[in-house]
Amino acid sequence: MLVESILNRLQKHAGFRYTNASFEEEGKKVRILVQIEPHRRSRPSCRKCCREGPVYDRARRARRFDFVPLWGLPVVVEKRTPVLFVEAKWADAEIDRVLRYLKERFPAAGAWQVSMTGNKDYTSPDGIRVAPAMALLTGLV
Repeated sequence: MLVESILNRLQKHAGFRYTNASFEEEGKKVRILVQIEPHRRSRPSCRKCCREGPVYDRARRARRFDFVPLWGLPVVVEKRTPVLFVEAKWADAEIDRVLRYLKERFPAAGAWQVSMTGNKDYTSPDGIRVAPAMALLTGLV
């Protein structure tokens, strides 16, 4: 299955389609680059007044965005800024890449990996707290 097809099924943007998927390597990091283009049949609308217009405003240079799938990862936001990321596991496990990425991207935010049955309690070198779920709950109350 093509990357574009997977994205269209999982992360649909009405009136747009994914095209030209490719890989980009930067050191040890590998990125997937995907272009997003409007459907020919869709009518563009102004983002300020929401009225339909004749054409989309297209940037001269391509813009890059980080896509982070936050499926099932609670995020506490305060004043449009993330304050706390929580990854919940049933037992002690390795810290997920998404949680590591978010902590790297927003260093001021707290990041916790909590487990229901686990008993590990430490802070990783990335600044992510790994602890039993009760440790987070007692700290919030």
